[in-house]
Amino acid sequence: MLADLLQVVLKRRSLVDGRVSIKAQIHLHGSDISARDNVSLSLSASNILPTLQELRDRNLIDDSELLRLAYRFCGESVDVEEMLARGRKAPRTASSNRTPANPQSVQVDPTSGEESSSALGGLV
Repeated sequence: MLADLLQVVLKRRSLVDGRVSIKAQIHLHGSDISARDNVSLSLSASNILPTLQELRDRNLIDDSELLRLAYRFCGESVDVEEMLARGRKAPRTASSNRTPANPQSVQVDPTSGEESSSALGGLV
């Protein structure tokens, strides 16, 4: 989306400034999230999934909402309907019958919102 916006800016600028080529290409590269962000998202997802599964089991949310929220807590956005269709086509695996692990208790600093290093085993 940002690349599209910048391409429009480039085209408009090239109309009034001969030094700017309309053929110029814009390449954007975002950096990956930090290790701390990965840990935070991982804990977030693992802590919310049992609750989402309980809501689904009680028919309080449907599969689409469960999947949407699960991916949101993982920090990802997906086409939920496409993911559901792909999931229906995928064969069941032996791990499908496993019971999920208990979520980890996380200590969060109320000022910064970051997990405390003791809760993350010194990873932060």
